Amino acid sequence: MGRAPCCDKASVKRGPWSPEEDELLRSYVRSHGAVGNWIALPQKAGLNRCGKSCRLRWLNYLRPDIKHGGYTEQEDMVICSLYNSIGSRWSIIASKLPGRTDNDVKNYWNTKLKKKAMAMHHHQQQHYHHHGTAGRGHAGGATPSPASASSAVTTASGDAGSFGAMYSPSHQAAPLGHYNVNTAAPLAEFSAMPTPAAANSWA
Repeated sequence: MGRAPCCDKASVKRGPWSPEEDELLRSYVRSHGAVGNWIALPQKAGLNRCGKSCRLRWLNYLRPDIKHGGYTEQEDMVICSLYNSIGSRWSIIASKLPGRTDNDVKNYWNTKLKKKAMAMHHHQQQHYHHHGTAGRGHAGGATPSPASASSAVTTASGDAGSFGAMYSPSHQAAPLGHYNVNTAAPLAEFSAMPTPAAANSWA
């Protein structure tokens, strides 16, 4: 049977939110506090939107404690380190970045950080091959095989590779305590951590 729809999809507005709609939603939440019934909110707030759309708009974009854009080098390091340790568990990763939502972290990874990390990884591979070959040549004239050279680093082919290791101390803006990229915490440690209230809007 499934769950009954929260609204008539054919009659509500879909697509990007306008500044006027954002202000209506902000004003309603400021006036009434925490929303207990998102399905009833659109009619009360004067919005021709689905209740689910209102909830996701508030949680992922309009909450006053949300940071937008401007990721720091330290945040990049945390994302790469945790991604390398637990994969694309965005809710857990976002819970370690105050003010960031899982949806925003996921979008930032897919559109910018992943490309940046892979470029850095490729540069480090080239650096290793260059210095490794020069060192072996001076020592005994032997040239390392591609297999032996690539064994020292994780390949950048496929998805993401081992991105945590790319953030060496020279790239760190400041120490990060237990987010040591060389001693990433096991999966069990992060499984017990609380996840943020934001819902996954990409499902």
